[in-house]
Amino acid sequence: LQDRLVDLATRLMRETDADATALVSKALDAVQNQRLSVSVVGQVNAGKTTLVNALARQRGLLPISQAPWTAVITRLHFGLHGFPEQSAHFRFFDAGEWQRLSEQGGKLRELAERFLPGFNSEQLHQQVQAMRHRAEARLGPAFTELLGSTHSFASLEPEVVAQYVSAGPKIELDGDDPVPNYADITRTADLFFALCPFAYPLTLIDTPGTNDPFLVREEMTLRSLDASDACIVVIDATKGVTDSDLGLFRILRGVNSQRLILFINKLDLLLGPLEQRSAATDRIAGIVRQELGSSSIPTIIGSAAETAEATTCGALAWMDDLE
Repeated sequence: LQDRLVDLATRLMRETDADATALVSKALDAVQNQRLSVSVVGQVNAGKTTLVNALARQRGLLPISQAPWTAVITRLHFGLHGFPEQSAHFRFFDAGEWQRLSEQGGKLRELAERFLPGFNSEQLHQQVQAMRHRAEARLGPAFTELLGSTHSFASLEPEVVAQYVSAGPKIELDGDDPVPNYADITRTADLFFALCPFAYPLTLIDTPGTNDPFLVREEMTLRSLDASDACIVVIDATKGVTDSDLGLFRILRGVNSQRLILFINKLDLLLGPLEQRSAATDRIAGIVRQELGSSSIPTIIGSAAETAEATTCGALAWMDDLE
């Protein structure tokens, strides 16, 4: 339908006067830019990246580790008009953006300093500088040339994606020398897909953990919230609601509280009989609703890992419950 509207609008503009063409052009821009933006947020190791892989039906595409591994805001775009169905683009910080990352304030920075345990603007500034020095040591003479540039690929290979979004060390490939890790200087990672598995143009955003000890990643996550139409908040059922979770909910209450979905993850790892597990997840949901002052937050309980394992081109099992 979107492609047909674009075609009709383009043909119509050839047959109308200047005033009508301007109106049609404005409507055409709106049609072409239609999309839903959804951020997936939560603590380190809550299972955010596993959930994103499962929703995208791309098991193993984004790297997963027990350590804080997601270092970059990674945007997965589905069915966006005018973009190739499959490609990857990684844009690096320029020199000015390094400085702005640590100095820029605003509402989210104020909320973070107030509610997130351990968030400190001075420490953030120091870590931004440390991140730059580490990138210079990792990349050597190429560091200066890379700033402000973009690397693009016509395919989506997990090993390549990991080079740009993973906080891990240099990646060893079988039979090859270690390949560079660019995560410290990657400003944005954009991966493009065809419309399936969503029936609407959508951008799904994977974020670093809000309790990441490296505050610059926490800052990047906070910045993604303002640009999102909705947020999926992932809670680890085995840990319950932590101080870090409470801080995040207090920020969301001031930013995006009406557009939240709560996903209580790792149900497969929650021990005990069914009644005991149900009571534990009910307690988590109750704390979140009380914290947000709302009893209508959509809540899904499941396992991102099991969903990723079982997902095919059919519907996600736990999405049926939501419907």
